Amino acid sequence: MKKQKYIITAMCTSVIFSGLLLASTKVNAEDVVDYIAVFVPAACTMSGVVNSGEEHNADLQNGLYREDIGKTTLSIVCNDSAGFSIYAVGDTNDEYGNTVLDGRTVSSSFDIVTGTATGGNTSNWSMKLSTDSEAPSAVSILNGFSTYSDIPDTYTKVASRDSLAGPGSQSASLDTTYAAYINGTQPADTYSGQVKYTLVHPHNEVPPEPQATAPGYIAYYPNTNIYEGSMGQQALLSSDTSATLLASNFSRTGYGFAGWNTAYDYSGDFYGPNETINFAAGQYTDGESGLSLYAVWVESEGLIQNWSGCSSLLPAQYDSIAGSLNANLSSITALTDLRDNQTYAIARLSDGNCWMIENLRLSSDYTRNEPFASLSQGYGKSDVYGDFIGLADSENYGFPNVASANSIYSTNDSSTINIGATDSPAYRLPRYNNTNIANRATSPTTRNDSYYSYGNYYDWPAAMASTKKYTSGYIENGQEFQQSNQANTSLCPSGWKMPYGSSTGSDTYNGNLVALDKSMGGAGTTNSTNSLLSISMSYYWRKFPNNFVCSGIVTESSINSRGSESYLWTTTAFDGEKAYGSSLSETYINPGVDSYRKYYGFSVRCLVQSH
Repeated sequence: MKKQKYIITAMCTSVIFSGLLLASTKVNAEDVVDYIAVFVPAACTMSGVVNSGEEHNADLQNGLYREDIGKTTLSIVCNDSAGFSIYAVGDTNDEYGNTVLDGRTVSSSFDIVTGTATGGNTSNWSMKLSTDSEAPSAVSILNGFSTYSDIPDTYTKVASRDSLAGPGSQSASLDTTYAAYINGTQPADTYSGQVKYTLVHPHNEVPPEPQATAPGYIAYYPNTNIYEGSMGQQALLSSDTSATLLASNFSRTGYGFAGWNTAYDYSGDFYGPNETINFAAGQYTDGESGLSLYAVWVESEGLIQNWSGCSSLLPAQYDSIAGSLNANLSSITALTDLRDNQTYAIARLSDGNCWMIENLRLSSDYTRNEPFASLSQGYGKSDVYGDFIGLADSENYGFPNVASANSIYSTNDSSTINIGATDSPAYRLPRYNNTNIANRATSPTTRNDSYYSYGNYYDWPAAMASTKKYTSGYIENGQEFQQSNQANTSLCPSGWKMPYGSSTGSDTYNGNLVALDKSMGGAGTTNSTNSLLSISMSYYWRKFPNNFVCSGIVTESSINSRGSESYLWTTTAFDGEKAYGSSLSETYINPGVDSYRKYYGFSVRCLVQSH
């Protein structure tokens, strides 16, 4: 009898990375100031090796019981002080929970089921874990798996280490073997099956599992037991042939959200958080189940500040013949912003550059660290009104007509932008919006109720982390912005930038967003001759891994168009009152060729060029 085949899957793994960030401040001649930040992520890996000469194959005779059919050594290396756990589940034919050894030619009624009997009328098989005698460890074997036990039909913890003995990576090792009893009437054939082992850390994390969704709904699952936020189910009609997905309201510390997948183990189809998907009428309403979607998490590999790993990612590819955008997790990583410990999924998109595929969430509650008080790190300076951090009171305060320290506003929408002035503003600038954080306890069931993935909202001066107007001919730090009016500061992390837009209204093929549009077959313009192409391109902008969500816009006092439109700032000023931005909806894409009032609250995306 050909015995058990095995699969080893490591979850929540990352390579240890030390990120080094140097920032300097303005100092006196006799002073030297260096600030060093090192990011060391928790990292655990597991591998499995079948011992030479002990493959899981055996010739068994009817009526006999045999133990120790082969031996696989599970080797674990981990630096997570909170420890780790190992789970197992039957996974025959890549079917989660399938615990049988099935024959290839005989009836399924003769499949060898899981069990520990050594005699009788039922053929069965079982598994056992033990500590490797040559490399003992402090790993505890759980749930009776130190003796031959039934193969679990759901993820079951079989071993764990609750904490590490000290700092640094430590190794552990386990052996796994199998046993089988073959009854006297078992037909001759080759029977095979498999067990899937999964490593998770910390030790109180559990691996994701398939979830059942009732017909008539799209359900969104966090795909982890350590997360924040909640999401409701999205209703479908029997006549529906498409649906625009909800943006994620889930977050997970130390992980970036990369989109949705139709399988808990990411083996299915990837979708963007606001992507429109197509399906047959009745497919998810008239059958046995609805559509289950699982959050795709990518663990942080280090600091986002001054990151240089873009070229190591494979770019997403637009297939002009098939009309598809092809990418997988090899195009994606995740990085952590040192300023507030927010982690963002990063993808190398079809233009070859690496973009945040989540909207910026830099908030007003991060800790200010003086060595980073520079424009490139998300801070602004005013010779008249002092320093500000580029953020303001949340929308929850209702934009009162009372000026306060660090508040930017525009007086009657004039070209003059002030900071911290004492007179009451006619329009309070919505530089930062807190609704997505304040409503995290809600359970969105429609697109305009999803909060977290929409990020925060910034007016243009706040997004630029500067008080300057950036009109034609402006010079800053010796750099002249006469032709394109590009600002060299933003709230993006050090080494990253906001996209630039067109320098004039007629220059429709200039700018990062336009280049991204063209890399997917777009024309980079929304004039009448290209309107149909622009409509089709909206789909690709919202598709995985682009993930441009419809986050809406903040005007004088409220959020509009959340779930149906999105607006992104570029670094390009139009005149004293306006700046260029990009707009997106389900029916069009304008990649940065229109100008908008600087006091509007837009979303921010950051990018770094591939080298």
